[in-house]
Amino acid sequence: MTSRNLKGEFSQIVRTVIAPLMKAQGFERRGQSFRRLHGEVFQYFSVEGNRYNDAEHFSFTGNFLEDSSFDELSKLVNSVLKDQLLPLFERLQNAAAVQAYQQVGNSSSGG
Repeated sequence: MTSRNLKGEFSQIVRTVIAPLMKAQGFERRGQSFRRLHGEVFQYFSVEGNRYNDAEHFSFTGNFLEDSSFDELSKLVNSVLKDQLLPLFERLQNAAAVQAYQQVGNSSSGG
């Protein structure tokens, strides 16, 4: 009896059947996950094999997430990045530049 590569067959099904169907509906693929922004709603679909699969048995799960708060979350993340993290990085970058300038000045004057 020839052993089958069920994991490989599953990957092929994702690649040749599920991926084209999802792409036709506007989803982008990342591995076995698919996502799209549909209006103001973020949609995510993934398929994953069961961790207990073996050479004779293979099962999988499909997960679907739909989140209308994605737009609000995106605004919040952008706000935090722009209002808090970016100024912090700029201060750190400026502090590093000042420190580097001081080190160059000290090494050339101590010379």
